[in-house]
Amino acid sequence: QRGTSPSPSSPRPTPPSPSPASVMATASARLSNIHRHLGGAIPAAAASGTKLKVGIVGLGGRGTNTLTILEETAGLQEKMTVVALADVDAEALEPHKDKGYTLFATASELIQSGLIDTLLIVTPHYYHTTIGAEAFAAGLHVLTEKPISVHKADCEKLIAAYDARPNKEQKFAAMFNNRQRSPHPALHAPARRLALSRLALPR
Repeated sequence: QRGTSPSPSSPRPTPPSPSPASVMATASARLSNIHRHLGGAIPAAAASGTKLKVGIVGLGGRGTNTLTILEETAGLQEKMTVVALADVDAEALEPHKDKGYTLFATASELIQSGLIDTLLIVTPHYYHTTIGAEAFAAGLHVLTEKPISVHKADCEKLIAAYDARPNKEQKFAAMFNNRQRSPHPALHAPARRLALSRLALPR
């Protein structure tokens, strides 16, 4: 007998929320791969005895969380230092005004400041293309949150801007889906078992 599905009115079980420590550890592990995303940028900086000078544009929820991790992860601090922040919302910058960062009201001001060699873009998706293209033209490494752009044409524009970068040592990378968080492996295992069981069913 086939099992019955719960009625639409049946309450759905609420998955347990990961602990703050688990979330921070996972995010830290994710961001520790920045050196891999940026290819040779960090090794090259290390060889010259310098750190990457990072600017972050976008201090919403994701950007603030990213900044916190960069501030608190010693292994990253050995390779890079955040020197500047930008956001069009002055209130988003307010909590960071006494931390020693140079603050900017626009991404363009940050890019043209000459203070950074690497830009981390954590803005709403539609701004990734224009900000990234300007950063490439200014000779910066670019790491952007996913997606690199919203529309295919904009993705192609951003890739073209990278191809036309003035310094071929510049790196371009994007964050990937965070598949390491605890719910994802828990969901993947039964889905994989189901897929394998269907392969074994007689035709």
